[in-house]
Amino acid sequence: MAKVALSSLLAVGGAAAFAVQPSKKTGSGNKKKFITREEEPEQYWQAAGERKGENPMKTPLPYIIIFGMSTPFVILAIAFANGWIKVPVR
Repeated sequence: MAKVALSSLLAVGGAAAFAVQPSKKTGSGNKKKFITREEEPEQYWQAAGERKGENPMKTPLPYIIIFGMSTPFVILAIAFANGWIKVPVR
């Protein structure tokens, strides 16, 4: 088990959590550094098919998700068009 200073622990609801230590930046060069594509590891944010260069939209899963998320809106549009749902007038 790792040794942790008592001051770096917080008791939250009976469980122990680590406290966030402030960063020790010095000087006026506090610019945020972003990772470029070249610096990013090869396996980062990639599925097996993406590593091979395949298009992720060739699988049926994205289409199932898009269809599933748009279905309630299509049902509402049909219901409004047929007058099954009345729009309140103010």
